[in-house]
Amino acid sequence: MLAVKQWVGVVLLAVVAVWPAVHHGLYRRYGIDPWKLCGFAMYTRPHAAHQLQVLEVRDGEARPLRVRSPRLAAEAEHLGRQRGALGELGSPDRLGRMVLAELPDVDHVRLVLQRVDFDCRTTRLDRVETRTYDYTRDTGQPPARPLSGGPS
Repeated sequence: MLAVKQWVGVVLLAVVAVWPAVHHGLYRRYGIDPWKLCGFAMYTRPHAAHQLQVLEVRDGEARPLRVRSPRLAAEAEHLGRQRGALGELGSPDRLGRMVLAELPDVDHVRLVLQRVDFDCRTTRLDRVETRTYDYTRDTGQPPARPLSGGPS
């Protein structure tokens, strides 16, 4: 019995020792919130601000789309929370498909997700990362990856 307890203790100690490096990698790769998932980075970084724009694209021109449906508004809010906590792991695909399903006169929807984050070089909240996702009625599927991405 003692050997099992020692083994469990060693495993737990190993997880606690390795988790900061794993969490840092998730933050750097996917932009997850350093305050979430028991991250040790929460002590060094402020919360990032997230913004979502839903645009209708007609004749190559993107215009803001007013979303009046409570379901779409709730899904957009859910995406904002999910994206805030999980970064790139929070997918906007469900919202894009819901907009097309609920608004039959819209053929092309563009979701623009922005994250204003801390810039270590300037020590200010001025680093903006933008991801753009397009959804069209003919395919109903997003592109394989964001049309644009990375810091801008």
